[in-house]
Amino acid sequence: MKNAILSAIVLGTISLTSCDSNEMDLNIAASPIEEATASSSQINLSSSDYERVITSTLVREADRGVYTSGVIEYRENGTVSERVDFGKGKVGKAEKTDKEGNKEDLDLEKKKDKASKYEKVIVEPIVKTDDCDYIVAGIIEFYESGELVATIDFGDGNCDDIATKTSGEEVTEFTMADRKDKSEDDKDREEGDEDNGDDDVDREEGDEDREEGDVDREEGDEDREEGDEDNGDDDVDREE
Repeated sequence: MKNAILSAIVLGTISLTSCDSNEMDLNIAASPIEEATASSSQINLSSSDYERVITSTLVREADRGVYTSGVIEYRENGTVSERVDFGKGKVGKAEKTDKEGNKEDLDLEKKKDKASKYEKVIVEPIVKTDDCDYIVAGIIEFYESGELVATIDFGDGNCDDIATKTSGEEVTEFTMADRKDKSEDDKDREEGDEDNGDDDVDREEGDEDREEGDVDREEGDEDREEGDEDNGDDDVDREE
């Protein structure tokens, strides 16, 4: 019986490990479009009616990689809301200054990890606005083994769900709304799988509890049998 309990625990552990592995594979299989669409914003503005003004020439050391110098200002109603200086900060970062003068380093280079097989370079920061459900501007390059595989361009600040993917000579427009719906569907499916996994764990724990109850009952029966044997010995002693 104890072996049965151990087997159930081992099977449960294997099942959970398999689920984790599958989730990791799904993440790694994500395309540049899906990864880009899920990117966090780096510039947050109140309205998509803003101006992007280059006040110092943007320079890259090569045809790829981050800008190493240059300044972009994001202006709303003539006032600079955000300012990004690519010539300051650490390597692979830029310095962002908001209208209150607060400074923050922006990460422009992201190495591949367990969640992605790509190395990413954020050429221009990801911009979101309060009046739009989608990313309105920003450029991300995706690399695999040092080779550029795709560039995602979110546009010039207009509030729409259109973005562009460039891969080699091929240029493709795609809609972020479709990608957003797909991501939400995938998330719902993953949560459903997690719920099913929790139910399986609960059932396994219930089976373990029942098996432990069976073990307790068997031990109780053994105790009663030993008690009956002791009573039988006492009866023999009294007869003698």
